[in-house]
Amino acid sequence: MRHSLGIHIKCSGYIFKYLVMNTWEILTLSFSIQVFGAITITLIVFLLLTMYFGHIHPELFGGKAVRQMIPLVKYDKSGLSEALSKEYKIKVWNEVSDKKLYLEGNLSLSDLSNTLGIARHHTSQVINEHFGKGFHDFINEFRIDEAKKLLLGNQNLKIIEIAFMVGFNNKMSFHRAFKKITNTTPTKYIQQSISNHIDSC
Repeated sequence: MRHSLGIHIKCSGYIFKYLVMNTWEILTLSFSIQVFGAITITLIVFLLLTMYFGHIHPELFGGKAVRQMIPLVKYDKSGLSEALSKEYKIKVWNEVSDKKLYLEGNLSLSDLSNTLGIARHHTSQVINEHFGKGFHDFINEFRIDEAKKLLLGNQNLKIIEIAFMVGFNNKMSFHRAFKKITNTTPTKYIQQSISNHIDSC
């Protein structure tokens, strides 16, 4: 028992000696962790405040929403000049809108890039910077606009038929995109449009 007690005292002595000799390092590490945590929290709060005021007062960012400013940082070193970017913007719009490329059900970013003769990452950059959205949302907005016309202009067509006609491959993705863009369902959109028409008569 005395032997065990001696070992315990000896170990305690080593621990105490270690703590005394390394007190400064321990305090420094503790302080560093606290400072890092404080800096992290400060940056998070700053980011949240920036996003909030950028949304409420877009004039702070030259009239652009915060989500439109993010791509400017992301593509800062892409090598695409402002003049060429604007030229590509027109090409993208003409190909998608005027030629109705969005009606192709399997259209991908690579397909659009190949059609335009523009690098894939530059096509993505142009859509993000100039239209403030990703490729799929950009294409789906055209599809939903086309679907809205068909929903009101041809009552003989079923919703699923219209979904395929405007470029969607299934009813679920069509409904999801329609709800995201219009905040309502295709059926309710038709009902609301009819109701508004009756009220205006």
